[in-house]
Amino acid sequence: MGYGFAGALPAVLILMVIHGPEGFVHPMLTAMMSKVVPDDAQGELQGGISAVMNIAMLMGTITFSQVFGFFMQPSSPVQSPDIAFFLASALLAGTLALYLAVVRRPRAASASRSA
Repeated sequence: MGYGFAGALPAVLILMVIHGPEGFVHPMLTAMMSKVVPDDAQGELQGGISAVMNIAMLMGTITFSQVFGFFMQPSSPVQSPDIAFFLASALLAGTLALYLAVVRRPRAASASRSA
């Protein structure tokens, strides 16, 4: 959402510095997943991750280019190139809400059994 509200280059540069460490997330998640999967299924895991990422990139490119194009037309209800950033932040917030609703938290009973 910050990129949508950024009005000048210095704001974008600050956001890029803040946003930059996200590049470390994918390798960390891949390492965590590879420790859970047996050795004979590592190829399936890496292939599945790659397939999901490629589909997401393709769908993102198609979706956000269409959103950008629609909201840049003179006949659109709001003419702004920033709407795609706002849509992306809304999708990210929705995904976070779904994750928080689904994530399993350790129960007190299982914690007492392991002690």
